[in-house]
Amino acid sequence: MTEDQINTLLAQVEAADGLDVAVLGAVSAKIADRFPGAAALDFDGLSVTDGALHLVDTCLPGWTISLHGKALEPDGHWRCSLRESSSRDNDAFVGVGQGATVGQAMLVALLKLVKSGAGAQ
Repeated sequence: MTEDQINTLLAQVEAADGLDVAVLGAVSAKIADRFPGAAALDFDGLSVTDGALHLVDTCLPGWTISLHGKALEPDGHWRCSLRESSSRDNDAFVGVGQGATVGQAMLVALLKLVKSGAGAQ
């Protein structure tokens, strides 16, 4: 996946008014070259939040997922950070994403990690 493709996908996820299973599938397919397990995921029957969590868990097993935010209707203000460890402050790679929903924040953080070059190869 080229940097332009990552930037395009990242912009789509950041600008989306709402995410659905199709978006999860598109992200999963696009990052499968870096995270082979992502290609085999099935998001049918999952909420977007559960699907995003499943994708992050598959791509980054053992990583720490931190969520902060305020649940406001109709849009929340969520921030997600992905770190290799919760016990150190000097991780080489950290993904940080923001979004109106938890799932959106997690996908943005994951795509920013992909853009930085982090993760399985």
